[in-house]
Amino acid sequence: MRPEERVHEPWLEHNLDHVRSDFNWLDEQVKGPWISGEKLTQAGVTTVVMYDFLRLFERCDITAESHL
Repeated sequence: MRPEERVHEPWLEHNLDHVRSDFNWLDEQVKGPWISGEKLTQAGVTTVVMYDFLRLFERCDITAESHL
């Protein structure tokens, strides 16, 4: 990604706060066994792929137990 000296910590934390907030919102939207309701859809698959991608970055501080 970017060299450590080029990372602006306040901006990074600002964005990570948005990610955490979005996952909390997503948790509230789940109404069935799948993210999008009673059956698996492309929206659910896409959401899980995005979630797994974000988990690659330790700073996101998200866990499967707290989200999805």
